[in-house]
Amino acid sequence: MTALADITELLRRMESPGTFATRFNAAASALSIRVDGVGKLRLPITVATARNLIAHSAPACYGYQEETRLDARVRDTAEIARTRIDIDEARWRGPLAAHLTRIRRSLGLPAGAVLRAEVHSLLVYGPGQHFKPHRDSEKSDRMIGTLVVNLPSSFSGGSIEIRHGEQVLRVAGSARELTLIAFYADCVHEVLPVKKGYRVVLTFNLILDAKRGAEAARVPAKHALRNSIQRFFASPPPLRWKGDDQRPLPDRLVYLLDHQYTRQSLRWDLLKSADAKRADALRQAGLELDCEMALALADVHETWACEDAYDGRGRRWYAYDDDEEEEEEEDDGRGGPSDYELTDLIDSDVELRHWVGSDGAVGKIATSIAASELCFTIPSNEFEPFESEHEGFTGNAGNTVEHWYHRAAIVLWPRQRDFEIRAKAAPRWAIRQVARALEDDRRAAALDMARRLLPFWKAVSWQATSPALCGTTLKAAARLDDPALAAALLDPFAITLVEARAASSMLALLAAYGLPWWRKLLRAWAAARHDHYDPAQAPWVRDELPEICRALCVVPLHQGSALAQVMADRSWEWLESQIRLATDLRLPSERERELRSLAGPFLGIVRACSHAGGDDLSRQAIQLLANDNRFWSLSIEVLRAAHSRKAGREDPRLRLNLLHAHCTAMLNEWLDQPVRAADDWSVRDPVPGSGPLHAAFVQFLRASRQIRKEWPLAKQSRREIHRFIDEGGLPLTHVTRHTGRPFTLVLEKTAKLFEREATQRKSWIKTLQWLRETEAEFRS
Repeated sequence: MTALADITELLRRMESPGTFATRFNAAASALSIRVDGVGKLRLPITVATARNLIAHSAPACYGYQEETRLDARVRDTAEIARTRIDIDEARWRGPLAAHLTRIRRSLGLPAGAVLRAEVHSLLVYGPGQHFKPHRDSEKSDRMIGTLVVNLPSSFSGGSIEIRHGEQVLRVAGSARELTLIAFYADCVHEVLPVKKGYRVVLTFNLILDAKRGAEAARVPAKHALRNSIQRFFASPPPLRWKGDDQRPLPDRLVYLLDHQYTRQSLRWDLLKSADAKRADALRQAGLELDCEMALALADVHETWACEDAYDGRGRRWYAYDDDEEEEEEEDDGRGGPSDYELTDLIDSDVELRHWVGSDGAVGKIATSIAASELCFTIPSNEFEPFESEHEGFTGNAGNTVEHWYHRAAIVLWPRQRDFEIRAKAAPRWAIRQVARALEDDRRAAALDMARRLLPFWKAVSWQATSPALCGTTLKAAARLDDPALAAALLDPFAITLVEARAASSMLALLAAYGLPWWRKLLRAWAAARHDHYDPAQAPWVRDELPEICRALCVVPLHQGSALAQVMADRSWEWLESQIRLATDLRLPSERERELRSLAGPFLGIVRACSHAGGDDLSRQAIQLLANDNRFWSLSIEVLRAAHSRKAGREDPRLRLNLLHAHCTAMLNEWLDQPVRAADDWSVRDPVPGSGPLHAAFVQFLRASRQIRKEWPLAKQSRREIHRFIDEGGLPLTHVTRHTGRPFTLVLEKTAKLFEREATQRKSWIKTLQWLRETEAEFRS
């Protein structure tokens, strides 16, 4: 048996004598109640009294996330607020204290705990009224549960059903006595529809006033638990597959608690029942093993294989109320069978958030948990998920359902590995610790921490895609005075995470390690980018690169300009590859759209060159566009981007005047060509391809007098012609006439040929007018 399995089994045996909910009857004579507008209530409650209470009540609302809602489909009951309720405290105080002591013991709270009950409201359920499954919100800082006091009355139906995992307690009422029902606030419960009569209840918030007893709990198998935890942290997790020999030691032990908690209730002294007992056991073992300990909220996501349920209904185990007034088991009114039944767990993941340390300090670091670090005594699928998504059979996909749960956990980890464990969850915190040690002249400590990051740094830092972590790492790496260690810390990042405000750190790295070191790092970043598409590359080249180059060249340091030129060269290599990819697109509309999208990055590189003195690169980039008419739309977009940035006068070295002159000359040349004659049906669009079929098709396109062509072709040849037309966006219709062998493909040129050219010519005229208006702006 693995150490994790041993720990799970040992914790499972540490059951609390308490339960999740309790019920008992008490004499009604101890409770005297007055209600404003109604007067003193005579017990048992009569039908007339119940109706009078309803007449002086309001419909009850319920909470949904941050909202308060009124919906009788969810909650249908009458409510009287506590401000209108007056209980004879002198008469009720003694019996209530005895009841609360009994409830404390039943719920498994320690002897040092003191419960207090605060009146919340009085509720009246008439025939058909109900409250759908829900959890009670924590209405005060130390609320731990709910007390429901059923006032004696004659009614049927209306039982309250309380669930915790797979356990369910269903309680009806009594016609002669008070029925007290107490349960933890995280328990899902519902009030089933009343059939006859009226159910009248007082509800109280159970408040835990005193802290738990200071005496240490007696932990069974204490040494066995400590030894199993020690073995757990000293052993790598089991093999996941053959050859999986790179298995680091587990970072933490995570135990999912039996009860659920909110941010407000996640406190060491508010742990419930067996959770508190197991927390004490883990705390004692952790102290002996020098471990840190924390509470955390956990988001659990599970994917299950499932089978559709066609008939029948699964039955729960019920702990039925044994009151002598209990009527026959009623229909719960919850509808038909489930749509599916869970079979096998396919995948699961757990993320911890909102930490509470052993000292009560709160943190909000999110971190994922490996399955090999996780144990529990109640599986998540025994709870109600807060969200579900069922996907039935789709094609080759199986029948699956995804469930999401909110749970809480106790987390234990060795104090000697505290830095590494925290660093995995918060990489920026870790690199700040390195930087702080350097600032305090503790270089040896900084180097030690930096080296301890290396085994997992690449695995965690790629998740932190914010420029802030990269900037902090750049700054720390420059002060390490260790070029290999600095490069290893920066290797997981990307050039797109470098901002202009990090220029001072870049210069410090340049001064510390030299330009060859920077070239190597930029090559490594570029190689990683080729493997993974980075959508941030284009906006970074457009916006950040020019500003970085400007900042690098402000300092009178020749190497700063050299680094700026290297960065511009690397960016141009990327942009050239993107231009080639766009040019190779077959559909003209896609090709033009992709080329136009590169205008911003193109201008960014030209601007970067103007700061870095990269005249040769700037000239090369401008000539690429000016020497190929395929790039005329990209050229126009570059000029428009420069105009919007007012970059035309930024620096003569931008050479945008050359591009402006080229576009003007090109449009003048196109507009000097005669307008298409009304009887000229030639299609001059380029159609890439080769072979006899392609040549015959192009011949038809170029024919100025031929509008229609009936062409007997085999199926494969017809498909090829269809592809030519669709990919080229040609103004042709194509219809297959299914007569004869082979079938006949009927091609016909359409009037869109003339409409398209007229629209294009208007666009040229408008663009040329804009070029003339902006000529002075782009004059060098």
